[in-house]
Amino acid sequence: MQRTITTRYKHQFRTALLQRAHQQQDLQLHHLKQQLEQRSHLFIVGFGTVLGAILAMFIAYHLSNIWSGYLIVAVLPLLVAYGLRKVYVHTLSHTTEEDF
Repeated sequence: MQRTITTRYKHQFRTALLQRAHQQQDLQLHHLKQQLEQRSHLFIVGFGTVLGAILAMFIAYHLSNIWSGYLIVAVLPLLVAYGLRKVYVHTLSHTTEEDF
C-alpha cells in the first residue's frame, strides 16, 4: 500500500514540474512574439507590398468593373504585406537553433 501511495505522489510531482516548465516556455514564447511584433521588418513588409501590388494589378486588369479594380489595387497590397509579416513573425518565434 505504501508503495502505491509513493508512486502516486511521484507521478503528481512529475506532472506538476512538467506543467510548470510548459507554462514557463509558453511565457517565454509570448514574450518573444511581443518583441518581434514591435519590430518593423521593413524588408518583409516591402516585399509583401510589392508582391501584393503585382497581384492586385493583375487582378484589376482583368476586371470589367472600374470601382472594384480600384478597391483591389488599394487594399490587396496592404493585406498581403500584413499577412506575410504575420507569417514571418510566427516562423521566427517557432524556429529553434536545433532546426538549422
